[in-house]
Amino acid sequence: MKFAVLDLEWNSAPPGGKPRQRGGKKLVFEIMEIGALMLDDRGTVLGSFHRRIRAEVYRKINPYIAKVTKVKNADLRCGEPFVTVYADFRAWLTEMANASGGAEVSAAGGEEVPKSMPSAAGGGELGRSEAIVLCAWGCNDMQNLKANCDFFGCRPKLNFPSLDIQYVYGLAVEKKVGQRKLEEAVERLTADFAGTWHEALSDAAAAAMILRDLLAHGVNPTILQRYFVKSPDVPHKTAHITADSRKALTTALATNEYRCPICGGPMSKPAKVRKKAGDMMWSLQCLQHGEYAVHAHITAGKPMPGNFSAKLMWRRIPPQLPDFYLKQIQPKVNE
Repeated sequence: MKFAVLDLEWNSAPPGGKPRQRGGKKLVFEIMEIGALMLDDRGTVLGSFHRRIRAEVYRKINPYIAKVTKVKNADLRCGEPFVTVYADFRAWLTEMANASGGAEVSAAGGEEVPKSMPSAAGGGELGRSEAIVLCAWGCNDMQNLKANCDFFGCRPKLNFPSLDIQYVYGLAVEKKVGQRKLEEAVERLTADFAGTWHEALSDAAAAAMILRDLLAHGVNPTILQRYFVKSPDVPHKTAHITADSRKALTTALATNEYRCPICGGPMSKPAKVRKKAGDMMWSLQCLQHGEYAVHAHITAGKPMPGNFSAKLMWRRIPPQLPDFYLKQIQPKVNE
C-alpha cells in the first residue's frame, strides 16, 4: 500500500462577499496550491508533487488567508490553471502507482524531499501493497478538491480511497476525535520538523510524519483499510426515504436492504434500534468494513403535506486502537 499525503492551500471571497457561482455550481474555496508526498508503508518518501495554481475566480487574496499563508495578490497570478495542474497531479499519481522501489519521482519544481521522514520513535517493517490511498489532515482537503473539480469541469470523482490522518491520530494518540491543529500534533510527537506552516508541500510533510508514526506503532495498513479508509466519492448522507405515514416510514427503515458506503457489499439487518426525539438510530455490520451507526432524521410534511421523510446519516464506529502507541510516546509528551 502507498500513501499520497496531500495538502491544499486555498483562497476565498473577501469578507462579506458571496461565493462565486457558475452554471449552477458554487465555489467557496479556490485552490491556489497543491503539495503531496508519496510514502510506502514504511514511511519512505517515494516522490513529491508541488504546484501553484493561477487564480481564475478569486483574484485578490482574502485578508485573513493572506495573514495566515503570507500569500500576496501577485502570487495569485503565478502558476497554471487548476485544470492543468490537476491533470498533472492525476498523472503523477498514476506514475507513482506504477513505480516500484524507492526511486523518487518528483513534480515538485526541484525541491529536495528527504527519502525517509523523521519519526518520534523509529520505524517499523510492514507488509507491502501497491494500492494508493489519498491522505490528508482532516476532511476539508478532499471536499474542496472535489468542489474545485466540479466547478472547473474536471471529473468530480477522485476514484481513489481516502484516509483522514487527523481522525486516526485522535483515536490512537488522544483517545478522542475532534478538530485539532496539525502544528499541535507535530509538536506532541516530534520536535524534528523545521518546515514552513501553511505551505502545501511543507504541511504535507508534517502530516506524513504523523502517518509514519502511526504506521510504526501498530496502526498498520490492515487496521487502516478495515476501519478508516473510505471512498471520498460516497456521500455521508443518503437520499431521503419517504412514506405516507410515520408507521410506514419506520417499517421501511427497518426492512430496507442497506449496502456498505465503502464497498457496496450487503450489510446486516438493523440491530440495536432505538428512538430518540422522534428519530431512529441503529447499527449495521459490514463483514469487510466493520460496524456503522445510522441516524435517521425523520421530518413530517416533506416533501409534501401528509408525507414523512427520513434523511440517513452514516458514521463508522471506530475500533479500539493499540494502547501501546500512547505508552511509547508518553515520555516525549512529558518533556
